[in-house]
Amino acid sequence: AVTHPYAQACDLASTPAGLAVAASRDALGEDGAAVYRWRDGGSLETLLTWEGQGFLRVHAYGDTLLVPDADAPFRVVPFLFDLDVDGYVFVSSPTGALTRDGRELLPAVYHVFDVARLADGHAVASTGAYFPSRIPYVMDGAPAALFVDDGAGRPWRRARVDPPAVRAGVYRYTFLEALNDGSLLAGVESPEGYGAVRIEDVLGASRVTRVSGPSGFVLRWASRGCEVFASVQESGGTALWRSGDCGRSFARVPGLTGDAQGMVMAGGRLGLLVSGALWIERADGTFVERAAGHPALAHAFSSLVSAPLVVHRGRFWAASPTTGEVFEAVP
Repeated sequence: AVTHPYAQACDLASTPAGLAVAASRDALGEDGAAVYRWRDGGSLETLLTWEGQGFLRVHAYGDTLLVPDADAPFRVVPFLFDLDVDGYVFVSSPTGALTRDGRELLPAVYHVFDVARLADGHAVASTGAYFPSRIPYVMDGAPAALFVDDGAGRPWRRARVDPPAVRAGVYRYTFLEALNDGSLLAGVESPEGYGAVRIEDVLGASRVTRVSGPSGFVLRWASRGCEVFASVQESGGTALWRSGDCGRSFARVPGLTGDAQGMVMAGGRLGLLVSGALWIERADGTFVERAAGHPALAHAFSSLVSAPLVVHRGRFWAASPTTGEVFEAVP
């Protein structure tokens, strides 16, 4: 399958109806995003096209899809009247149908990067936002914010803002991982640096602590219980980091040569793309190559985009962020 002209395939999700593919032209750089479904038998179905600047993630709960709009369309006339910029999360029907009217509002945000479902069932979204009392683009104050879904048809509600007071610079919560203990891991970008935070009591007092270890852009997460893996974009490439304490501290995983990209848990073992090749975790924690790499899956330096990996119909699938091709791993 090829998702051209939305050739930056950013994420995959397995559903009973088929393999969902989130794609962009150039996330946060060029207008145009789409969601496809690759059906058994080889047909590629277009579910949605959109004028925003990127679909970086797609999440599936059965056939229901949640797709954050990374950078919503900017329309001059409405902005001049309202002095307002909003974001969206697209929510499909239970059968996986996506429409423009199926988007739910996140008020006063620039970007919506990811969505996660907490252990208690609440859906939360990570954003780069602004203070509603201020004029976007022209006034200081671009905090990171978490939003919670308050029910179908209602705007999502701000659950946390960091920093809580106006401060110069751009802050963002990016990619998320909800853990079984109720906590949430979030990639962070800020003038103070890049890395991740662990958030406890997300919808209450929300205690936030900086994750120790990785210093870079978190591209992907994967977890099994309190063991968490992170693919982190650093100055010299992407590295795989591991935590054994529910994401409080991480150490670099040794023995991998190449760029760590998409990750997925399969039968309790981590599947990992390393410079486009499929590697599988052994019982002793080391990795073995199971499928050779493809040039279209090679990693290009990015703070947001990396080749995704998913298990669908019992097989590993990956997608290219440069050509839009979808690949099935052949051992």
